[in-house]
Amino acid sequence: MKTFDEEHLAAVVNGEVYTETNKKYENLRMVKNTVFDPHPLAIVKCLNEADVVQTIRYCREQELAFTVKCTGHSAAGFSAGDEEIVIDISSLDQVEVDASTNLVTVGGGANWFKVGEALMPYDLAITSGDMGGVGVGGNAQGSGMGFFIRKYGVTTGRIRKVRVVDATGKILVASETEHPDLFWAIRGGAGNFGVVTEFVFEAHPGGTVLAGNLFYQYDPQLIQQLTDYILHAPDELNGTLSFTTAPFTSQMPEQYKGQLVIALMVCIKGTPAAGNQMIKELKKYSGFLFDEVDFVPYIKLFPPIDPSGNTLMLNFYTNELPDELISELNQELVTTGDPQLVTQVKVLGGYFGRVSNEAMAYSQRENNYLVIMRKAFGSAEEALLANEDWKDKWEQLRKYANGIDINFLGIGQLNELEMMYKPANLKKLKELKQQYDPANCFNGVLSIQ
Repeated sequence: MKTFDEEHLAAVVNGEVYTETNKKYENLRMVKNTVFDPHPLAIVKCLNEADVVQTIRYCREQELAFTVKCTGHSAAGFSAGDEEIVIDISSLDQVEVDASTNLVTVGGGANWFKVGEALMPYDLAITSGDMGGVGVGGNAQGSGMGFFIRKYGVTTGRIRKVRVVDATGKILVASETEHPDLFWAIRGGAGNFGVVTEFVFEAHPGGTVLAGNLFYQYDPQLIQQLTDYILHAPDELNGTLSFTTAPFTSQMPEQYKGQLVIALMVCIKGTPAAGNQMIKELKKYSGFLFDEVDFVPYIKLFPPIDPSGNTLMLNFYTNELPDELISELNQELVTTGDPQLVTQVKVLGGYFGRVSNEAMAYSQRENNYLVIMRKAFGSAEEALLANEDWKDKWEQLRKYANGIDINFLGIGQLNELEMMYKPANLKKLKELKQQYDPANCFNGVLSIQ
């Protein structure tokens, strides 16, 4: 590695270069999961695609490691860039809607709330992250478990074209007809093949949806009943079950406050009559308490929250939810009632499951459920102390897992490529990595080699 020359780098970019001598550096170096405490060599706040090109070329010439930061929300700390050059593309956040084709051009640094705002006037949406502060770039290149997962699939499946700055600083356009192998790899390759400065998505009907939470008393048998109902319902019904003692609603009856409950988040895009009938049927299950479901603008489902905190997480795909798995998932919640701990089950199936695993790098289509556990801690030190327990928790749950999702990785799951991809997909990814990034420059994310 050669010596870093701040003046040289600043001279070749339009944006600002921040180092530890700059007062803004302290804020810019942080990522949303404050378990990580990165100290980058420098942060380049890119104003345009040309800045990305010049920064990559500079880093390659000077033999400096770099990483890419879109919004920095990754729970696994992908964009931390400790002792590296951080290429911050959060200013590349433009959103342009072509209502005649339903194609939406989105900058790689945008977040989903900005995209949702732009789409609302056209009664359109793009299945996307659960919170508005989630960045488009990382989310769309991993999987993208949005509120329309059963109707329109994963976010990465809505991509129609990308502009990519590769490891040499060259700009490539990838689609089904241009660099189709690169296009295949980017859709699930988690940033291993370049910096995506621009996405073109195909939007789908959005606008007003029937959505919100239904609350139930906690009952393991009810979990199986509700998930089975959603799995076999029409594609229009999308649902996620959360198990928590802090359901974030003021309507919770006094006798259930602080107790473990099931919160079923639904999003239905179909006829009002069909949607209301599904809600009516869901209210019939034993243990139903009340609901906050209504016809709302899609944008209301993910307010502009910037997810942050001292967080530990793990996830896995599975096809069944046997009694022993439900017991293990919620044992701590049942015992302690910890309001900082949330377990979720996202119900898949529908259109999601009808797409071939070979269609793109992302490959977990045969699974019925995605299980996610997350816990917020009072401090980074407390979270790091608990990390060994979470590693043990993952080892206990591994026997139920068919795979894991890139967008919800825990710190202890980062080196498990064989569980993120099907064997044929991983083999192809490794071959394409040698073609597009043989020096493994893009290793600030999962290192596919």
